[in-house]
Order: sequence, then C-alpha cells, then structure tokens
Amino acid sequence: MKTAVATLAEVIPYEQIKKESGKELYTILLKDSKVPDAVIDGVGKFIDFKKYLGMAAEKGAKEAPKHAEEILGKTAGTIH
Repeated sequence: MKTAVATLAEVIPYEQIKKESGKELYTILLKDSKVPDAVIDGVGKFIDFKKYLGMAAEKGAKEAPKHAEEILGKTAGTIH
C-alpha cells in the first residue's frame, strides 16, 4: 500500500488537470457569477482567469496524494 501511495503523485496528469480544469472552472464561474459577462470579459483582458483557475486546480491535485498518504498511513497503523 505504501508503494501505491508513493507512486500516486507520479501518475497524476497535473498538466492535463491544469488545462482542462481551468476551462471548466471558468465556465462555472461565468454561470454562477452575478457579475455581468461584459465586466468579466473586460477584466479578463488583464487577468487570465483560465490560467489562474487551472493553476489552483493543479495545486489542489498535487495536495491530494499528500493527504492520501497521511490518511492511509494512519489507517495502516490501525490495521493489525
């Protein structure tokens, strides 16, 4: 189990998550936002929302294996 958790971080497609999630999160932001599209489009000329939302998704994906390792480590310690 330790080996599986240790290799988990190596097989997660971070770049793909960053690219696809940035677009998805931007779409969700537009749907959920009460800010008019014209305002978001205007600000979007100065801030690349998709880029930063993608970076946030990538960072979250990189944290997941760390948390999994921590949780599974605690669980493995309780199994006899």
